[in-house]
Amino acid sequence: MWTANMPSNLDKYLPGIPQATINKLYGSIKSARNASPAIRQGVIQAYGATTRPMFIIGLGL
Repeated sequence: MWTANMPSNLDKYLPGIPQATINKLYGSIKSARNASPAIRQGVIQAYGATTRPMFIIGLGL
C-alpha cells in the first residue's frame, strides 16, 4: 500500500514542487526536516493520507 499510495499523495499534497524534490522526499523522509515549512506540512499530510488506511485495516484484523 505504501509504494502504491505515497508517491501519488506526495504529488497531491505538494502541488508545484519539482518531481526531483518529491522523489527525494519519497526516498528519505528525513529530507523533509530541512525542507521549508510548507513542504514539511505537505509531507505530513501525504504521510497521514497514506498510513490512515493501513491503520484502519490493521485495527480490523
